[in-house]
Amino acid sequence: MIAGHAIKAGLEGMGVAIAIVSARLRQMLRKSKIALLVAALAAASACERQSAPSENATVPVEQNEANTAEALPLPAAAMDRAEFLKTIAEAANAHVAGVDNKSAQSGLQGRRFAIRVRFGCNGPALAGSTDALRWSAGKDASSFEVRATPNISLEDPMFMDLSEETIETVEGFWIPRPWLSADTCPRPAAQAIEVTPMPPVAGIAEYFTVEDSRVRSRSGRAYSAVEKLGADDALPTDGLALLLEGRFTAWPDGRVIRCRGDGRFRPPACIASVHLDRASVIWPTTDEVIAEWRD
Repeated sequence: MIAGHAIKAGLEGMGVAIAIVSARLRQMLRKSKIALLVAALAAASACERQSAPSENATVPVEQNEANTAEALPLPAAAMDRAEFLKTIAEAANAHVAGVDNKSAQSGLQGRRFAIRVRFGCNGPALAGSTDALRWSAGKDASSFEVRATPNISLEDPMFMDLSEETIETVEGFWIPRPWLSADTCPRPAAQAIEVTPMPPVAGIAEYFTVEDSRVRSRSGRAYSAVEKLGADDALPTDGLALLLEGRFTAWPDGRVIRCRGDGRFRPPACIASVHLDRASVIWPTTDEVIAEWRD
C-alpha cells in the first residue's frame, strides 16, 4: 500500500512539473511572437523612412521652359526733370569737349519721359505779357486762363543745318531754370533787382517731316484753357505746372540730343528730340489735372 501511494504521489508530482514547464513554454512562445511582430513593424517603419523624402531634402525639379527662361528686364522708369537735366548736361559736356557721344545717346531712343515745368510762380502775368508759360486771372477772380505756347521752332539756329526739304516744322519747349532739378518755384527775392535773363540751355522738341500728318502739329498755337473756380477755391498764386509726357526719338542725324555753342563763355544749348504724347496743366501740390491735350 505504501509503495502504491508513493508511486501515485510521484506521478502527481511529475504532472505538476510538466504543467509548469508547459506553461513556461507557452509564455516564452508568446514573447517570441511579440518580439517577432515588433521586429517586423520596426523593419517596415525603417523602409518607409528610407523611401520617403526628407522635409529638408532637395527634390529634383524637371527643367522646363518656365524654369530655364531668363527673367525679362523691367522697362526703365519714365525720365523725370532731374534725370533729364543731368542727361542734357552730359551731352553739353561732350559737345564742348569735342567728344562724339552719339552711341551713348542711342540708349535714350524709345525711353519714356515725364517732365514737369513750374510756371507762374510770381502770380498772374501782367497785361501784354509774352511769356511762353503764364496764367492770368479772369473777372472777379472767379476763373483763370492758362497758356503754354511752344517756344522752340525751326527758326532756332540749332536747326540751321537741317534740310528744309526733309523737316517742315519743329515745335517744343525750353525748360526754364535748368539749375533747379526739382520742379519747384524759387524762393521770393529779398528785394527786386534788374537781371538779364539767361539764354535757354535745355529743351525738348518734336520735328515733323513733309510726309507727316499736320493734325498733331500745333502750328504755333498755344495750349490754352480756362478754369472756373468754386466759392472756396483760390487763384494759383504759387504757380502751376506743365507736365510733358512722351518718348525720346532721334534727329535726322541719329542723335537724340543736339547742342550748339562752343561753351567758352556760357553753356551750350541742347534740345532733345521727342514724340510728345500728352501735355497737361496741373495743380503742383495735388497733381489734379486742370486741362490736358493728347496726341
